[in-house]
Amino acid sequence: MHLVWAPLGTAPLQRFLAAYGERDAGRAHRLTVVLNGFASRAQAAAHERLLAEVEHDALLLERPVQDLLAYRAAAVATSEPVACFVNSFSRPLVDGWLERLCAPLARRGVGAVGATATYESHLSSIEPRSPRAIADLARHALVFPRFPNPSLRTNAFAIAPARYVDLAPRRLHSKFAAHAFESGRRGLTAQLRRRGLRPLVAGRDGRTYEIADWPRSATFRAGGQANLLVADNRTDDWANADPARRDELTRMAWGTIL
Repeated sequence: MHLVWAPLGTAPLQRFLAAYGERDAGRAHRLTVVLNGFASRAQAAAHERLLAEVEHDALLLERPVQDLLAYRAAAVATSEPVACFVNSFSRPLVDGWLERLCAPLARRGVGAVGATATYESHLSSIEPRSPRAIADLARHALVFPRFPNPSLRTNAFAIAPARYVDLAPRRLHSKFAAHAFESGRRGLTAQLRRRGLRPLVAGRDGRTYEIADWPRSATFRAGGQANLLVADNRTDDWANADPARRDELTRMAWGTIL
């Protein structure tokens, strides 16, 4: 399930299709392109021309929604037992990427598998130096746990669609709400763990990583990201940063664990 967000234009889709075409997914599948933010099929004509050479299904959403709600709409629409959701900026990097993400779901007790994860907390970015900042901190403290806050990133992850529909909210009215579902106290990872289900990270080495091993998995903002399966704009930010900025981003994700 690849999400196409209209305001980004065609460039992200071009990059995804180039990478998708170069890499063997390693698993029989059907590509579904989720068209989000288009008023009509005619408005998506340029994107559909790019897709003409690729076997796929297209799902046109009736109205623009947050990424995580677009995933939910796609999950509702499919009858497949397993889905892999990838956002507009995601690009597979290695052969077998889809198999590595989806196969671990067959194991007992596994709830979702991501290409990346983090311990970051949105609380860490707020410095209470003004009354408004103090109010923001109080609001965030109600929603987000303190660091370390283990959360799968939703740039690329595999899950049973029925499970995602069960866990995801029907409405997300703001980016704050979207962040809350991704990494908040009632977010995707937190809900899985409360149900006794394990969130795993999959690496290009064919291994999966439990929460305690995420910082050393070399998939996100550490270890040269040498074990990364699916890149996105955030992994690109780290890869393209100077050493000082890399260190800062690594501390945000993993603290002083590394």
